[in-house]
Amino acid sequence: MNVRRKKGGKHIFNSAWFKVIKTCLGCKEAPLGIRALLFFVLIILFIVPIASLKVRNDELKKNIKKIKTVQSKKNDKAVDFEYEYGLLRKKFVHDAQLLTPFIDKSRQMYPDLNTEEALSKILEDIERIHEFTISNTFRSLDEELRIQVIKDFSFLKQKHVLENNDLEIYVWTQSDSVERTEVKNELIQFIEEAGLKAFDGGEGIISYLSPPSVSIECNPEAYRVARDLWRILNSSFIVEGIISIREKSEIPKHRFKILLIGSPHFRSDGLIEF
Repeated sequence: MNVRRKKGGKHIFNSAWFKVIKTCLGCKEAPLGIRALLFFVLIILFIVPIASLKVRNDELKKNIKKIKTVQSKKNDKAVDFEYEYGLLRKKFVHDAQLLTPFIDKSRQMYPDLNTEEALSKILEDIERIHEFTISNTFRSLDEELRIQVIKDFSFLKQKHVLENNDLEIYVWTQSDSVERTEVKNELIQFIEEAGLKAFDGGEGIISYLSPPSVSIECNPEAYRVARDLWRILNSSFIVEGIISIREKSEIPKHRFKILLIGSPHFRSDGLIEF
């Protein structure tokens, strides 16, 4: 075992101090207090530094382990980053390939704009086409609106039951429109569920000098009923469009005609705009 040397190359065990301590510890005549004090000094000089050195060695091992753990996590993160970067790069290349036709088309359509502005214009055009396509596709009324329309027709029946107990409502459509036919079928269903008589008048060419979106035809003496029918259509079913009332004396007093002439567009809740 290597021991620490003092200056001059002498072992510490050969020093005068060590000899004095050794003599006092081995001397039976030395007072017990002095021997205990010298033994305590030995503990401080040799045992405590050794124990302290062991503690520092353990702390050093723990720190080295922490450093290795942190480094391992960094390596794992680096691997994850490389993997994610590779995925993003592949996605970018894929998206770029998909965008190429749109970029070329946008440059052709908007040559005075840069690529980003031209693509934005193309996107706006696509959104307008999408909205137009959706608005031209038939949609049934939402349940709450449907219930309200049926209530309105039921109130119409109750209001005029005394003066006209046999109301008949015929629904006609201008030809060549699937959407108008869908509107007609739904309207007939609402009228029937309200307890009124509803009939499919068919479809054909309806001639008007200035055609309205919807026309209600009735006998002049039944104008009050036609007016209430107009209110129902104008408030609960059709939110935009011209609804006219046309009086014809040849129509029986109990009969009413609803003619769907305009091209319907449908909101998300099913309400109609002509």
